Amino acid sequence: MAFDESHERRSRYAWDQQQARPIAVDTPPPPQHVARETHYVPYENDRFARAHQWASEQVARKYPGAVDVLTTLDSLIRQQINGE
Repeated sequence: MAFDESHERRSRYAWDQQQARPIAVDTPPPPQHVARETHYVPYENDRFARAHQWASEQVARKYPGAVDVLTTLDSLIRQQINGE
């Protein structure tokens, strides 16, 4: 197939016609609206985890037989957190 220069010119012209051109707008954009709201936003902290750890240590010290139950409880808590 021979090189067709006229086809290339036509293709280039069609491509140039399809290019996006800027559109002039008579009115400026409206001013930006800044919405200020005050509401509760939850965030994670480890306050409960520290209290639970302290309580577990106290129970384990006072009731040595409960160590297995506390270990199982900690395992279940970790499973629940990882499953969320």
